[in-house]
Amino acid sequence: MVSTGEEGYRSFGPRIKHDWLNNGLKGVDFAENIKDPNIDFATVHLYPDNWNIPTSDLDWFNNFIQDRADLAAGVNKPLIMEEYGSRHGYLPTRNELLQRLQDQTRSRGFAGSLVWEVRVGQPSDPNYVFSYYHDGKDAILDQYRWGAQKSGRTIDDMDQGGGPEPTPWECQCDDVPPDNVYTCEQQASWKKCGESWMEGLCRKSCGRCDCSMLTDVPPPAAPGAPVYTCAEQRSWGKCGEDWMKGYCLKSCSSP
Repeated sequence: MVSTGEEGYRSFGPRIKHDWLNNGLKGVDFAENIKDPNIDFATVHLYPDNWNIPTSDLDWFNNFIQDRADLAAGVNKPLIMEEYGSRHGYLPTRNELLQRLQDQTRSRGFAGSLVWEVRVGQPSDPNYVFSYYHDGKDAILDQYRWGAQKSGRTIDDMDQGGGPEPTPWECQCDDVPPDNVYTCEQQASWKKCGESWMEGLCRKSCGRCDCSMLTDVPPPAAPGAPVYTCAEQRSWGKCGEDWMKGYCLKSCSSP
């Protein structure tokens, strides 16, 4: 199947708020592209944070989703939310935005989605990339359930096991400042952490790291040796050993 892999920008769309999405500024036209008989399905990308859509305008953002859904339906082609994601700090949690976009696109007949971006193991990007142990996983698992249900299956049906052992990871805690003028360390030193405009920002400097989703991956054993549980390693006082770095994060972080 062939698609355009485009964001969904229009050239002659409605002249409303944030009309750069509709006025041809980007030099492409979603409405015309999807009419091409060689195109099998349509795609849009949804990044309200990267597009500088204020959180107060998220309800307005439904207009973008509805308009593109109507255009795709008008040419009788499936529509995919091909990319969507959220940086830390746009809303209090990534889950909140992902779930919101998923609910909106489902209700408007979107055929599926591809999140940006889930990786197995430790993520390398504090912004859009996350793993199944981080903020964002609940929304994504909910989307998987929805997709499986559309196919007459369940997540359990698709979980055949046999995958790699879990990768140890560090608790992710980012320091995203409210602007590029003052650092998070400065904001914390000025006692600004409690301000409403600091919500979701400077989590490390302000001591707001949520590591509640830490998991327990025990260290590997030598060939022929037994694998000891994280509870055992902690009871033996091994949490501070160098070879325990990245392992048993939940047991070793408990008071």
